[in-house]
Amino acid sequence: MSLASLERDFKKEFDLDRLLKAHAASTGVSALLGGFVGIVSIGRTSLNRAVGGGAMSGVIASAICLAMLVGASGLIAYVPKAALGALVMFLGLNMLKNWLWDQITAVNLHELAQIVLIVVLVANYGYVVGFAAGTVISCIVFAVAYSHIPLANLTTNLSALPSSVVRPRQAVEMLSTRASGTVVYRFDGYMFFGSAKKIDAVFQTMDMAKVEAIVMDFTLVNGIDRSAISAFQRILRRYADLPLHFYFVHPESGWDLQRSLLEDGSLHGQVSFFQVLDLALEAAEERILNSTTVAGYAPSCFDFLDNVADREVFRSYCDFKQFESGDMLCHEGELSDAVYFVNSGSFDVIKPLDSKPGRRLAKISVGAMVGEMALYTGKARTASIQATVPSSAYILSKLALARMRAELPELVTRFEHMVIRKVSESLARSNQLVTTLR
Repeated sequence: MSLASLERDFKKEFDLDRLLKAHAASTGVSALLGGFVGIVSIGRTSLNRAVGGGAMSGVIASAICLAMLVGASGLIAYVPKAALGALVMFLGLNMLKNWLWDQITAVNLHELAQIVLIVVLVANYGYVVGFAAGTVISCIVFAVAYSHIPLANLTTNLSALPSSVVRPRQAVEMLSTRASGTVVYRFDGYMFFGSAKKIDAVFQTMDMAKVEAIVMDFTLVNGIDRSAISAFQRILRRYADLPLHFYFVHPESGWDLQRSLLEDGSLHGQVSFFQVLDLALEAAEERILNSTTVAGYAPSCFDFLDNVADREVFRSYCDFKQFESGDMLCHEGELSDAVYFVNSGSFDVIKPLDSKPGRRLAKISVGAMVGEMALYTGKARTASIQATVPSSAYILSKLALARMRAELPELVTRFEHMVIRKVSESLARSNQLVTTLR
């Protein structure tokens, strides 16, 4: 702390490691000679600099002290008392100027009041009282100020922040009717009693009749104390009787949050935990789809064709292939001229990372299509696609599409209309995500 103050005074950066080593060495020598533990004196260092002293000043001061130690203490009698008094007065006035008068224009009114109070306490009751009072005041001011900082850096819902799962059009339409009922919060900073109370107040004013689920992302939170966890437990107990589900997202290091929230066994069915926000959003979407699926409806990868006969004709131009869990549909960098329609199972779009597990960019569910960009551009794949469970897909090659265009141009026109709509929706979703996460 002293060195940080001196850095501000000197307007330069010190080599902290070198200074600590020098401080340790001097303290060791002093201890061997029965001396005091060394300290970094802000006042003396500032005074030495103000009067033009440098590195040699310390050597001279040490020599004088050593001379007095060996019996030359009478030398101090030759220093005029007026000079010593003026030195002390200069030091005191200079410190008051730097730490009080110069701060009038540099700090706000509340900070200036704190400084004045600490100076008054030091003058009347001593340095220890002033230091203790300053520490307590700083803690109170920090707690009050921090509790007023917006804790949620993102407040939205599932319609504005969907998961990366690529779904068939019918599933997307089902989600659009109820996605706004799933609220998404992404928290930031440190959570303590002040911020937790503010979160609790937000939930108390929320119209829970319109809310089906709440996703809370803690991956950017750098700490959470017990009082904040108690606030979340209180929130869960308050809404335990409602058909409301909570999705908590926390980093791998945040298992304490999960364990603490599950101390109450009655909350187990009401809460789900994830380490990635996208997985929590996917789970929230699946919950909506499972509760709204139309009886007898089964997603088909050729739903863009209304006529069953047209679907069978289109299917005849495709190759069918089955995949085991872990099999690759395609690899990043491959040249491909085919589009894939997921018939069963699911696939993950993965971006390989050096010496690390690949990062999931999207999930391709039953009825969805993938690879249409490579089909028309002929460029290399920008990511790998891997089966997550035993799956199957229909594959439409560029040659088969050309043959279909020659034989059934109207069928190809409907397919390309679907591709254009899908690309447009993907672009709109990307723009929406940029706006939401900005």
